[in-house]
Amino acid sequence: MEFFSPTKHRPNFILKNLFTLIIIILFFLLIFSIYFFSLIKSVAVKSNLNDTANQKIITAFNKVKNNKNLYSIPTSFKLSEPFFTGEILIQKSYLHRSITLIPEAKDPIGVLCETEADTKICFWFDKNNLLFKEAPAPSGKKIFILNEPGIGNHSLNEELMPNYLFKNLIKLFNYPNIVSLISNKFDLDLRNSELTTINNDDIEIKLSLRFDPATNLEALEKAAPNAQEYIDLRIENRIYYK
Repeated sequence: MEFFSPTKHRPNFILKNLFTLIIIILFFLLIFSIYFFSLIKSVAVKSNLNDTANQKIITAFNKVKNNKNLYSIPTSFKLSEPFFTGEILIQKSYLHRSITLIPEAKDPIGVLCETEADTKICFWFDKNNLLFKEAPAPSGKKIFILNEPGIGNHSLNEELMPNYLFKNLIKLFNYPNIVSLISNKFDLDLRNSELTTINNDDIEIKLSLRFDPATNLEALEKAAPNAQEYIDLRIENRIYYK
């Protein structure tokens, strides 16, 4: 007959509990390490903006972060402020527990120039209808140029024009061979939603931004009117010339 002995099973009991204790300790160490390495240690901005704008971007990020850690913050966020409008990419470094904010690079499609007497102020604008950076006075035919009389009608990080007009401006720019057909330089009259230019034959051409210019441009190519002074394309599906 075998009797139960508490001391006989004690080593197994101790080993079993020790193993359980080690598992618990490792579990908490894992949780702590995940928490520790998810804490954001530093935030920096990688851009060509000035220091004031970069600091404001960091302040805006801190609002987006809202006590979130490296694992839970998004990979980007959008900002619409006077100092920057657009998407900001969030680059994470888990090893260094750091964040790098990268403002979206702008792809310019044209230049707007405000002119008054001998003063000219120019801005780059992008495909999103945004005036995003001051520009030098442009020349040549590699970029679209809009000239507008008066100073102070536009500001950085604002829309060039209402979106319903801008979409037709883009259609004009994207029209095949538009530079050789008409020009790459236009005088802008936003009040009347119109453009005026001088083509390669020194003929004045008037266009409207209130509708898609493609139809009138196709008709202009086919008709090739023998104009001496101007060609008026400001009425949809109509060509007037003199």
